[in-house]
Amino acid sequence: MSDFTRQSDEMRLPQGFDNDALLAEARRQRDEALAGFARNVGRGLTALWAKTVARPYRAWQERERTYRELSMLNEHELQDLGITSAMIPMVVAGKISAANENKHSTKAA
Repeated sequence: MSDFTRQSDEMRLPQGFDNDALLAEARRQRDEALAGFARNVGRGLTALWAKTVARPYRAWQERERTYRELSMLNEHELQDLGITSAMIPMVVAGKISAANENKHSTKAA
């Protein structure tokens, strides 16, 4: 007897076994697994979008808004904040902070 015949004999389904029910359950489980996979891929793409596009865009919008608002102030108002108009780009970029923070901070004694 060949190996193929022996394998076929061992794989026979029992009498009265519902092959259609088995296939339907297998398809249901496959569809459920694929749906879960698709949800996970969607979440990953959403997180990737947020990290690489949405958050940087919102941060850029905030910097632009800050730049516009500071640019509308006159030199006297900027001096009250401890900066000059030439310092606005550096303040917006976060490279320097307003000197006003240091002037009014008090040291704990």
